[in-house]
Formats: sequence, C-alpha cells, structure tokens
Amino acid sequence: MLPINYESWHQIPDSNKNQALDNIKERFALEVSDTYVKKALEHSFGKKVGRLQLFDITHRKKYGSPMTSEAGEIMEKLKDRKAEYEAIA
Repeated sequence: MLPINYESWHQIPDSNKNQALDNIKERFALEVSDTYVKKALEHSFGKKVGRLQLFDITHRKKYGSPMTSEAGEIMEKLKDRKAEYEAIA
C-alpha cells in the first residue's frame, strides 16, 4: 500500500488511508514497547542487551518457538552471522 506520492494520496479511499495510519501507529507502538522491553531486560540482567538478543527475546513464544516462520528464518540467519563473527574475533 505504501509508499504513496502526494498527488495520488487524494485519490485513495479513506478506508485505505485509515488502514495506513493504523499500520503506522502499530509500528510506532512496537518500536516504543521494544525500547521499554530492552530497558527492563538490561535492568534485570544487570548488563546491556544487544539487538540480536533483543530480537530473539521479543520474537519467541512463551515456550521458546519463534512467533512466525519468518522470525525463525531471521533468527537462523542471525545465528549463522553471530557464529561467523565469533570465529573471526
């Protein structure tokens, strides 16, 4: 649905505009909540939480499986990259 240029915005039905606005609000809410989650985790762990660890924690179900297949694929890629990085370091 997005991006939309200025000229075409007036031709889009209001229902689509409202849906786009809801998507933006939802995305912003997730970013804000992730920030609070990160701060809470850092407080409870007593150390900094990296982006990979934060992604892993926030994209798993209660019993440890990934929330979506896409999240699982991303986690596998990140796991491989982390292993490569640790091998180099």
